Amino acid sequence: MHDGARHLYFVDESSLASTRQMHEFFERLQENDRVLLVGDVRQHQAVDAGRPYEQLQQAGMPTARLEEIVRQKDPALKESVEQLARGEVRDAIGKSRPAGRVHEIADTEDRMRVIATEYAANLPERW
Repeated sequence: MHDGARHLYFVDESSLASTRQMHEFFERLQENDRVLLVGDVRQHQAVDAGRPYEQLQQAGMPTARLEEIVRQKDPALKESVEQLARGEVRDAIGKSRPAGRVHEIADTEDRMRVIATEYAANLPERW
């Protein structure tokens, strides 16, 4: 039974929620509850049907947008990330390659060997 108290829920990575998941969540809310949806419609979408987070925005849901990238402190890396955000993939990779941030391994077997080695080297210690 609900005690009438107000609750604020944060749903991170909201673009990953399907229509069914979002519906089930909203159905459980009480009148005084509030929800803050956080996500990026330009990233991955739900595996199941629907894209309710994007559709809610298109339908006029009040939305705050973060326009400035703050995580990357290195100016060159920040520029590459900004290019990727604008869909300028070729330019971003072109600038990242000389900086040693992109490595191409053309041979499939060599590529898989490097991936497996890097993966194994970074496993948590409890494994």
